Amino acid sequence: MIPIAKGNTRFEITGPKKQVERVINPSKLVIIITPVSANDKIRVNYLAQAWGNTTVRITNLAGTTMKSLALCLQKEGQVTISVTDLISGMYLLEVSCGTQRVTQKIIKN
Repeated sequence: MIPIAKGNTRFEITGPKKQVERVINPSKLVIIITPVSANDKIRVNYLAQAWGNTTVRITNLAGTTMKSLALCLQKEGQVTISVTDLISGMYLLEVSCGTQRVTQKIIKN
């Protein structure tokens, strides 16, 4: 909205509202997990603002680490993780890159 004033009259120019995409975490580390509900494997795409030691970790809801992958010094990438050895249920997938960290729920069918 841009207000334009002329004398005692005020005009406003408005346009169509843009649809805002859901940001997973405002920490400047973005992850996309497909599919969120999987039988055999999931793919994790990640993009950080800065380079950092990157790890991907899957934990159960009690906080026990079920899988952990150290991906060394990276800024962006993609990793495919097999979940066939996990029992059916809900898990937390955490991607950390340097000091940035994002956690999202995943489901093993």
